[in-house]
Amino acid sequence: MPSAPDPLVVLHDEPPTAGEGATYRDAGDAESGHLLVEFRWLEPAVISLTVFVVFWNGVLAFVYAAILFGSAAPGAAWFPLLLVIIGASVTWQVAAGWLNRTRIETRRGLLTVRSGPLPFPGVARSRRLELDLVEGFEERKVFVWWHMERRTPERWAVVARMRDGTSVRLAPGLEHKPARFLARRLDRQLAPS
Repeated sequence: MPSAPDPLVVLHDEPPTAGEGATYRDAGDAESGHLLVEFRWLEPAVISLTVFVVFWNGVLAFVYAAILFGSAAPGAAWFPLLLVIIGASVTWQVAAGWLNRTRIETRRGLLTVRSGPLPFPGVARSRRLELDLVEGFEERKVFVWWHMERRTPERWAVVARMRDGTSVRLAPGLEHKPARFLARRLDRQLAPS
């Protein structure tokens, strides 16, 4: 069994088992599998952005100190407001990169995904799905704004294809190899060996 590619950490991996001729849907809780995978969001881009954020926020602090305690006109505080919004947004993304992790678990016919501790746009903090409603898992390419340059790897999300035709995004952007590994391990939880 191959080991998980970075940043994935497989904490528990037990495929489902069933009696002869039974499917996993016929199996009792004692025979269902258990998969527990966790990964941190920290990656090289976050480290680079940290340096930028420290510089950016330092410049903004200097500018606002000059406006508040200097001889600048009172209306001058509105000028760098867009810069403050951009700085707050990038600072939040960097903080999420340092602090957040995603934990994906299948057990007793349920798939549970938890991400946090910081909320992040487009990523559910907690999600629960019944494995009976899932047709399969796949990796899909996603757009991440700081990966626009060609020298950074593409990002992929792990998606649950539901029996009703909808898709549910489970994991934020990963590189392709970890996303494929995670999708295959989750698929294995759907069918007993």
